Amino acid sequence: MRNSLILLISFLLVSCSTLVKKEKKLFLEGTYFHKVSIDISKGPKFSFTGINRISDSKFNVVALSGMGNTLIDYQQDLRTKVETLSYDHNFFPIPKKRIENLVHLLHRMYSLTESICQQRTCNDEVYGFHFKFIRNELGLVEEINISRENTMTVNVIITKYKKNEEN
Repeated sequence: MRNSLILLISFLLVSCSTLVKKEKKLFLEGTYFHKVSIDISKGPKFSFTGINRISDSKFNVVALSGMGNTLIDYQQDLRTKVETLSYDHNFFPIPKKRIENLVHLLHRMYSLTESICQQRTCNDEVYGFHFKFIRNELGLVEEINISRENTMTVNVIITKYKKNEEN
């Protein structure tokens, strides 16, 4: 009787957990290579290349200069929530808090579900910013425009996507 009860409870738990449908993410896990330009109102303009890595356990953002020098290196362990951030103060002469806010915005953007963008081109207000996503014929995002009225504009062109390798 006891074994039957344990088996029944196990079956119910597994059945219920499989009924919960995970919504597909707008950005698949993998590595994204970008060309990025940032225009901060009443401030400097920046252009660089970027590499973002997304997995179920980590989120990384790396910005590189034209010479390949690391301008930003942000890593977050999504399980422990431990974050590390380093950046080139000479290239980005802005407060660390603004860099942190930008990286956190990117993380939230990469966490968006596909329901926010069903067409080839989508515009939406998210997190107080205007986002425009342009998708290719395969449904992958290839260009992102982010703006906030009178504060900043970010243009991201995804030049390459590499799917995470299966273990």
